[in-house]
Parts: sequence; structure tokens; C-alpha cells
Amino acid sequence: MSSRFNRLVSFGPIVVDLINHVDRIPPSGGDAKIFESVTMVGGTFNVESAAARLGLHTVFAGTVGTGIYSDIVTKALHEDGIEMAGRTLTNLDIGLCITLVEPNAERAFATYTGADAQLTLEQLTAVKVGPTDLVYICGYHLVWDGSKQAIMDWVRGDFANGAAIVFDPSSMIDYISPEFLDIMREKAFIISCNAREYEFYAPRVTDRAVYIKRNGGHPVQMFECGDLKLTVDAHPVANPKDTTGAGDVHTGALMAGLAQGMSWRDAIDLANRAAAYSVTRTGGAWGPTSEQLASL
Repeated sequence: MSSRFNRLVSFGPIVVDLINHVDRIPPSGGDAKIFESVTMVGGTFNVESAAARLGLHTVFAGTVGTGIYSDIVTKALHEDGIEMAGRTLTNLDIGLCITLVEPNAERAFATYTGADAQLTLEQLTAVKVGPTDLVYICGYHLVWDGSKQAIMDWVRGDFANGAAIVFDPSSMIDYISPEFLDIMREKAFIISCNAREYEFYAPRVTDRAVYIKRNGGHPVQMFECGDLKLTVDAHPVANPKDTTGAGDVHTGALMAGLAQGMSWRDAIDLANRAAAYSVTRTGGAWGPTSEQLASL
């Protein structure tokens, strides 16, 4: 199998996840019992590690800082063989995401940003990309004042140089400029959405981008020019433990599959299996290796 892609470059924000399994999401002024608590690297590391573990050369071009959380991130990037080509700030640590996971594996978040939300156009253009690259852009960077202008300027300036942009608008889609969302319909190669995001950002017949609609444990759908082209069955999981990051793992594995020269159907199936594996673990960065995937 052959493919035009041999590298993934990610501009996305990496944070540290503080994951707490609770009996319920507490109401305002209420409390909850924590049964299990885990600290691990999250944010777009979930995407990057999923791609890297399936053999795709992955480059992190975002921002880290200085401090205990940045040290954890730097170590995780090194362990998964992800190349660091971004920027390090000396006066700020990266942010964190507090996650509350209910017994049914659904979750709620509270996010604090730091160095991860700081990007410059100079930083982004320092990493030269071209037609054999995939470039991952996350919607979280498009809502923070320290990063959104740099991303918008990079996209509008056509610095992709023929690279294939993979855009995940994220749960922050409501906060992203409608003008920029429309630009990504033309500039992106893939727009990867969950069901809620899809309803907000449904494809149009004039769109250049291929849409991937993820829907939890339900079949994944692929749209081209507004038309449904593929439906690929999900891989059921009897007792999911934590759905955090499953969509990220899906996107990372999808890119790895396309980089291996797979068809759309096979790449989506690979991503479905990787996402199914991830929900059996606590936390988001549980993209499987090829060997782990074969054991499903």
C-alpha cells in the first residue's frame, strides 16, 4: 500500500488531565464522591500519541512551558517518540483539565490554560510543511486570545503549502468564529466531528472537506460534498470505563491508517477499533499499538 502522507504535524494544545471517577456530576453547590483519580497527559496528546503508536511519524509544534506539568508532557512526548518542534516558555507552565467521569463513562470538564494556549505565527511557520504532511488543528486553539490569531493567520496565509489539514472543531465549536469555520470548509482535508458538533457544523454540497461524523458507540459516517458516502460500524464495548479522549484517539488512528495507504473504509474501521480500545481504559491517551489492536 502507498500513501502521499509520511508525517503528522500537530499545532494542538497539550495539557495535563486530572481524571476523577465520581458517583455523579455534582449540581451547583453540591459535591461528589471520587472513587478513582488519575493524572496523565491529555489534550491533543491523545491524538498525537494515537497516531505515533500506530507508526506515523508525529511532530508536536505547539507550546510547552516550564514547571511540573510541562515536565510531565515533555517526558510523555519522548516516551512515544513524538518529535518536539514547538516553543518552550520559561515563565509559564502548561494548563490542566479537570475531568469528572460518571459511572456510565460520560464526563464533564473544567479547563485551565497556560503556555499551551500561546502560539505565534512565527512559531507555526518555522515548521515547514508540504503535500506529504498531515497538519492537525484543534478548535481549542481558536477560542483562546493567545493562539487563535496565529492559527487563523496561518490558515488564511496558505502556509500549508499543499499539506492536508485535519480539523477537529472540538466541544468549543460554539466559541469559534463562524467566518473561520466557513474557511475550514474549503481549506481542510478532513473535518472530524462528534454528533453534537456535526449538528452545529453540518457539511454543505460546496464543501471541499471530507466530514467524519463520530457518534459514540454508533456507526461512523463519512460525507463528501454534503452526501453520505460511507457508514462504518462501530466496535461495541460491553463495559466502557471512560470515554475521555475516544474521539481524539479515533482521529489520530484515522490519520495513521490513511498514512499507511488504507482505503477510507479500512482507515475508519481502524479508527473505530482504536477508539473502542481506548474506552476500556481510564483517561484519554490510550491509543493502542498495532499489537494491542490485534488483541481486541
